[in-house]
Amino acid sequence: MSIDDATTEALDFLGKLPRHHGEETIATAAPPAMLARAAAADSPLHAAAAADATSGTFVKMFPELSPFVPPPGSLAALATTMVDNTGPAGDHPSLPAGYTYLGQFIDHDLSLDLTPLGDGPAGVISNFRSPRLDLDSLYGLGPGGTPFLYRHDDPQQFLIGQTDANRANDLPRAASGTALIGDPRNDENLVVAQLHTAMLKFHNKVLTDWVRPNLPPQFDDFDETRRIVTFHYQYLILNDFLERITMPGTVADVLTNGRRFFTFDQAVGPQIPVEFSAAAYRFGHSLVRETYNFNKNFPGASLHQLFEFTAASGSITKLPDIWVIDWRRFLPVNGHENAPGGMTHTRQIDSMLVPTLHGLPNPGANPPSLASRNLLRGVQKELPSGQDVADRMGLPKLSPVDLAAGAPAVVTDNDFHNRSPLWWYLLKEAQIVGGGATLGPVGSRIVVEVFVGLLQGDPRSFLSRKADWVPELPSGFPPHYEIADLLNWVNDLNPLG
Repeated sequence: MSIDDATTEALDFLGKLPRHHGEETIATAAPPAMLARAAAADSPLHAAAAADATSGTFVKMFPELSPFVPPPGSLAALATTMVDNTGPAGDHPSLPAGYTYLGQFIDHDLSLDLTPLGDGPAGVISNFRSPRLDLDSLYGLGPGGTPFLYRHDDPQQFLIGQTDANRANDLPRAASGTALIGDPRNDENLVVAQLHTAMLKFHNKVLTDWVRPNLPPQFDDFDETRRIVTFHYQYLILNDFLERITMPGTVADVLTNGRRFFTFDQAVGPQIPVEFSAAAYRFGHSLVRETYNFNKNFPGASLHQLFEFTAASGSITKLPDIWVIDWRRFLPVNGHENAPGGMTHTRQIDSMLVPTLHGLPNPGANPPSLASRNLLRGVQKELPSGQDVADRMGLPKLSPVDLAAGAPAVVTDNDFHNRSPLWWYLLKEAQIVGGGATLGPVGSRIVVEVFVGLLQGDPRSFLSRKADWVPELPSGFPPHYEIADLLNWVNDLNPLG
């Protein structure tokens, strides 16, 4: 599809975004004219999205706790000990690799922190995503606010990009290669880019195959499609993603007995806590692998290649057709891990990151180690220590003996076994208590309470509108619904055949 001249402003905005690898290094927010167009759109969902886009701030879940201030230089030293060189023994026993990138996609839907890493703590930190699981990273500001995301002949459908073999299996792109998507970070690695592509296809299929044949004419096709897509997305986050990465029973306990730590004024709505965004939810970095069973052409694709075959991190203008993903190698189809060459699993949830993440190739990444950046960001956000958070929550605390056992000298030399950076502490908790399979009790509780709170605080979520809602679309084991079910229905599991 051609790109209309009216999208010049949007393309200018997207073209100025820097390349990045795994960090929130977007340069600016959406232009004011884009927000104005969305506010003027007819649909109430469009107007709500425009209002949400400027209303988010980061908050503290435990504002009464003192910030943890480590000795100078200690965090850089700690980061050097967090290199994953464990080989096959470090693989997760059961978590398919696709969940790493589903987690990243979800993160990009919830938060965007533009605070430069070198800046000191700020009183109010803006969040340039809506703090809701509303897929604004997919929908942008709707057809009225971000028309360059949608087809000109049918503005209710998303544009789908073409590979170099003219298959509809890529993100839509400008001539420069810049992805025309709601959040440019979803083109920073090939797996999340392919997941975003699949979500675009999911919306289009729900619209054409489910909504239009069945919806009475007095209803809005686009709004109903977005509702169905968003409800299924929210449901699988709660019942598939969270159940896999948190301690058993945590989701059920929070839903049944309520949230104890993530509280907010219902009239204002929830915002994203920094304990979640800068610590607990960054567990996903430990899941990343060095190599992936990607498709029949590349059964040993490197992480570096997954960065390279994008425009935001690499240099493509069109995706080579041979690099279209085979989702059967990343997710269990109908509950069975039957991928050719075997299912690719994540790495364990522990305090180690693969070597590539310690040397990000982006020249603007300073320091280049993602571990260092995460630790420094925790200080910038004035996070409390892991031990203080565990005490505040009344949950079992890791002992100094546990944290010092087998640890390098930097841990004891800097007293990290007694007071630890929150992000590192939660990774160690997952390693020691969760056995590397799930987050530990503190990490699990923070993550689940935030997700449940975001859904309960959103009047348009399925939990708020109809808590007993179950998915309407086909699945392998109804009413259970997983991300693999979504991809299977779109018929996008293995486009290369």
